[in-house]
Amino acid sequence: MRRLMLLVGAVLAAAVALLGLGALGESLLGGDSAVSEPDAAATIDKLVRAATVGDGAAIGDLYTTDAVYRTAHGQKFVGRKAIVAIEMAPSALRLTLRRVAPVTTHADLATTFVRYSGSMSGIKLSVYEFKRGKIVRHWDFEAGLTPPLDNAVQP
Repeated sequence: MRRLMLLVGAVLAAAVALLGLGALGESLLGGDSAVSEPDAAATIDKLVRAATVGDGAAIGDLYTTDAVYRTAHGQKFVGRKAIVAIEMAPSALRLTLRRVAPVTTHADLATTFVRYSGSMSGIKLSVYEFKRGKIVRHWDFEAGLTPPLDNAVQP
């Protein structure tokens, strides 16, 4: 009987430890900071609209002050002010941006495809990391431009 009680105690202790590790993993992989697909889609759609019309204030509201944006060309912009300046480019180039795929999320990451058209055109894969509802990291990838996709052939 004593062995059975020790075994039950060990199993319970292991279960509690695993639950604790699960909670730790959940918090490290998103947990409370996880972004939902509807929230991510709404933020991305606001960004696409603001960049198309050149609304710098709206763009700035979507990023954290220490955000980092890496373009499909490999340029890195750090801080809200620098990101707003580069995100105004589509408007200056008279490009229209449009999200052309559903937004998928995992923990605090979201991804979708965005088409740009006008004086030039293409489709980029955009990945966003969210923190407290704002974009903290933003990466764009495009076939033919972004390593290792720079030697990819577009149809």
